[in-house]
Amino acid sequence: MQPLSGLSPFVGGDDQATMTNVLQGTYTFDYKSFDAVSESAKDFVRKLLVRDGEKRLTARKALRHPWLAETTAQSTTELSVTKTKLKRYVIKKRWIKAVNTIIALRRMGARIDYDLV
Repeated sequence: MQPLSGLSPFVGGDDQATMTNVLQGTYTFDYKSFDAVSESAKDFVRKLLVRDGEKRLTARKALRHPWLAETTAQSTTELSVTKTKLKRYVIKKRWIKAVNTIIALRRMGARIDYDLV
């Protein structure tokens, strides 16, 4: 999936300037953070940031935007890889927790019958 920058296109010199930009609908993609963002993604965001609700992209049209369409095929592959990594991470964390529990119990003087484990 083509990432977005994470930076607000409404950013101003301070909080007040940023809020003014939001209220006026003034935004820009002229920051270095947006260099890696595709034109298709920027077009999608532009069409969503239209102040006039009648002219703004509808949810139905947004779902058919080329940027979402091109990223959907990639997303399913990346999702399965991400799920596998997440499962491994959870299993690893459980093992670490179990080991730390055993270490803590031994420090407190508990005797552990390893035949039961």
